[in-house]
Amino acid sequence: YFDIPETHDDAILENVRTGVKAICKALGYDLNTVEFAVRDGIPYAIDFMNPAPDADFHSVGQENFDWIVRNVAAFCVKKAKQSRRKRQWAPNV
Repeated sequence: YFDIPETHDDAILENVRTGVKAICKALGYDLNTVEFAVRDGIPYAIDFMNPAPDADFHSVGQENFDWIVRNVAAFCVKKAKQSRRKRQWAPNV
């Protein structure tokens, strides 16, 4: 979900989008929620390690809840049809 003021800076929003993708890729998460705070025009990731994010419609609203249900269902079907992928992470031995 987004809480973007009507008078926002598109450059900051693009930095946030880029940051979200980088964080999720670095963590190896398929699903995550990321929160940023912006101070003096600089976005700071403040909450970003949510491998089981809150997606309850009371928290994210009906529109976003419907989006997550649709997209996670499609993602699960896609993954189920794929051959097993190589393990990204291995425990230290």
